[in-house]
Amino acid sequence: MLRLFPIQQKEELLVIHQMAHRIWPVTYDYMLSQEQIAYMLEWMYAPDVLKSQFEKGQLFYRIQKQDELIGFVALEPNFQNEETIKLQKFYFLPEYQNQGFGSKIFLQLFDLAQQLGFKRLILNVNKTNKALPFYLKHGMEIIDEGVFDIGQGYVMDDFIL
Repeated sequence: MLRLFPIQQKEELLVIHQMAHRIWPVTYDYMLSQEQIAYMLEWMYAPDVLKSQFEKGQLFYRIQKQDELIGFVALEPNFQNEETIKLQKFYFLPEYQNQGFGSKIFLQLFDLAQQLGFKRLILNVNKTNKALPFYLKHGMEIIDEGVFDIGQGYVMDDFIL
């Protein structure tokens, strides 16, 4: 069975840090340089950064298949308004990608957002990300786009869904 388990202690965030360092270099090697991947991992997944996100109210979840940890999710409640929750992170270890697990968890995320009282789920996706068709197939719609400066000369050129 595939399930989401909330991370309730800051100390548990180290597993997110470790998993991101396994996932990103493989998942984004076709669209980002290794230098940009290293920068973004530090910018978004350093232990202190994750702890700060947690303290500010981001909700982190482990994705587990039975007792095996296979991915993670982070949601930001009240993004821009009280009706919207933003999917900030949604990743599976490389060996669990493209096996249908994403579809099952994504449906659980919609249910979770509703249970938490949110009417809208939004996310940003790089315009060249291979996952874009996945989100569109699962009912997300492009509502905007933007180029976001993330420092060190790097930008994120995203669709907002």
